[in-house]
Amino acid sequence: MTAEDGSGSAEGALTVAACPVCSRLQDVERAYHKWGWDEVTLSFPDAVRHLEPMPAGVDAGQENGIGGETSGETLLRCPHCGTPYRYTWSSEYLANGSEDREELQRLAPAQARQDLPEGEYERLMSLAGLWLFHANGAVRRQAARSLLGHHLAAGDAAIVRPLLAAEDEEILRGALFLMRDLYREGREALDLAPLTGALETLQHHRDGEIAGAAQYLLSAAHAGTRR
Repeated sequence: MTAEDGSGSAEGALTVAACPVCSRLQDVERAYHKWGWDEVTLSFPDAVRHLEPMPAGVDAGQENGIGGETSGETLLRCPHCGTPYRYTWSSEYLANGSEDREELQRLAPAQARQDLPEGEYERLMSLAGLWLFHANGAVRRQAARSLLGHHLAAGDAAIVRPLLAAEDEEILRGALFLMRDLYREGREALDLAPLTGALETLQHHRDGEIAGAAQYLLSAAHAGTRR
């Protein structure tokens, strides 16, 4: 199979579209449960249970001192294609029953690099450039997310400008949404100055989500502080 055939792999490597687990997951999945309120329960897809924890990426959780709330996060990895994920959870104990919130987010390899098996980061990144031109939109989003995360982690913000100039909306989503999330979470020190020109163009994009992410990042760049 080739990277362009819409379903599969390059040299036997599975894309998120061909993977038996990742193909059944969105980029972000959320779950919610409130004790005694089954009608509002939102469950994860069954595919989530097939993801495996990265031993070094487990956080057992902690009390945050607000209303008996506990929270934590775990890095997970697909055993089939190697795609990394972050699982976060919080549980709040209330008078009328506990509330549990969970989120699963597909990551760029750079976000989990220190916890990936030896050689896995290099393997995933060797495929990202090829899969940027894949027929499947989810594969292109993950490829753009992977490339942008790699270059930002290396401090090469200017190199990602071609991603932000892409006509393909899936590439824009993968790149922009990762930048927005990294900036919002404060997990990375981002220098947005080299990208303000591209962001100024994208804030007028016809897609509202793309325009909104660009506007958020542009405001953050002009303010010079993380919000």
